[in-house]
Amino acid sequence: MHILLNNLLGFSVKAQDGIIGRVHDFYFDDATWTVRYLIVRTGSWFSGRFVLIPSSELGKPDWERHHFSVELTCSQVRDSPDIDTEKPVYRQQEIALHDYYQWLPYWKVGMVDAFGPVPVSSPSPAEGKEKEDGTDQKSLGDKHLRSIRHVRGYYIHAEDGNIGHIDECIVDDTSWSIESFVADTRNFFPGKKVILPVDKITSVEWLDFSVHLSITREFVKNSPEFNPEKLEKHAVGKYWIGLPAHTRHNSTCTYYQNTKKGYLTDKKEGTACNQCGG
Repeated sequence: MHILLNNLLGFSVKAQDGIIGRVHDFYFDDATWTVRYLIVRTGSWFSGRFVLIPSSELGKPDWERHHFSVELTCSQVRDSPDIDTEKPVYRQQEIALHDYYQWLPYWKVGMVDAFGPVPVSSPSPAEGKEKEDGTDQKSLGDKHLRSIRHVRGYYIHAEDGNIGHIDECIVDDTSWSIESFVADTRNFFPGKKVILPVDKITSVEWLDFSVHLSITREFVKNSPEFNPEKLEKHAVGKYWIGLPAHTRHNSTCTYYQNTKKGYLTDKKEGTACNQCGG
């Protein structure tokens, strides 16, 4: 099923003996554009830390209850290796995590080239800093994971000029590959959002927060407008509940999926937004 990845933010992650926490973000592999981990904000008894759960360990998203189930226990997650998700994640840290859980590493099962061409990437801001302060990247291992929250809003450049920015990512919830993204072109083609395929990306400039595609502005102008109703029935949540105030926003609201914390739901819960009426 193809789903809007942002609609999974706020989902609960359910272990065998309790709730681990809520989905805060996703890490994807910047070579294959495949989601590798969920970043989960844990509950208070985990000290509110962030933990990584591989996408390969997840069941299908439960759209009615808004949760994922994982074959782990809360104590396993509590005692897992501590990874600072505010900093780049290196392969050495992934190895430690997979060794702890005895998971099969995705980089050893032929996944590296499984999803098409590899875009050429410039260094990230953190990578540039490492060169300045003399950090030895080789001692830490390969760094290749990127945040979905970070990429949202990246500028999009066609062969003949700017066309907008990344608004959403569309993922296959079986392979967890990001197959396309929704481009917001309102500054160039008023009110229009279009779906653009990931395989058209030729390079990503992490320092400039931009992606470059092998398409023209005319191609974008003539592309059909994005219609979320054409995605699967449960791919779009009806309401966004902004936290910590539990304010309810509908899909017409500027705050829909646009608060620092929150989650999607089809239930009319929380307090109605003064702007959109919830």
